[in-house]
Amino acid sequence: MLIIRNLKKVYNQGDPILSDVSLELGKGEMAFLVGPSGAGKSTLIKMIYLEEKPDAGEILLGNYNFTHIKDKQIPRMRRQLGVIFQDFKLISERTAWENVALALEVVGKPKRVISNKVSDLLRLVGLLHRKHNYPDQLSGGECQRVATARALANEPLLLLADEPTGNLDHDNSQSLLKLLAKINVQGCSILMATHNMNLIEGLPQRRLYLEDGLVRENES
Repeated sequence: MLIIRNLKKVYNQGDPILSDVSLELGKGEMAFLVGPSGAGKSTLIKMIYLEEKPDAGEILLGNYNFTHIKDKQIPRMRRQLGVIFQDFKLISERTAWENVALALEVVGKPKRVISNKVSDLLRLVGLLHRKHNYPDQLSGGECQRVATARALANEPLLLLADEPTGNLDHDNSQSLLKLLAKINVQGCSILMATHNMNLIEGLPQRRLYLEDGLVRENES
């Protein structure tokens, strides 16, 4: 479903932050991309949703090969992805409901479809009762749940989570992990980047260790 081969990324003619990254994520699978801060986890995530381009290598997602993708195809490809960011990236002037609805409005969904879908998503993340609240009226954990609902709005093949617990306390971090596991069981593939090994200790999902520009699986 997601295949990355021999990916390389260099900034400012320096040492490569990614030197030869290869990995695969199967349909319906959840895995953790782990490594120290600065290892290149966010860079790799950004290349998967085409905010950045690699200097070498290839990324394949579903039927898309990013090496050959045309600019006009990128918006449609991005509908295959949902992205959760560490800093939520919610629009402060919009309610929880409106933040989730926006993801459906921009792709032209009818109002009735939007209404039903947003209700379902906010119910899934346990925040339907907070639908009229603005981000500054929500806790950090609640904001991240709204962001998760928004990321799921277009039923993505793959959910990317870039340090989604970085601004959350332990309890909210654990709660978000349980929510992501629930979403994964429903069939959505998930790749979550984190530097917090203690947070995922004991969990059964694969670990992909990114260090020194390479990915190694299931190593300490």
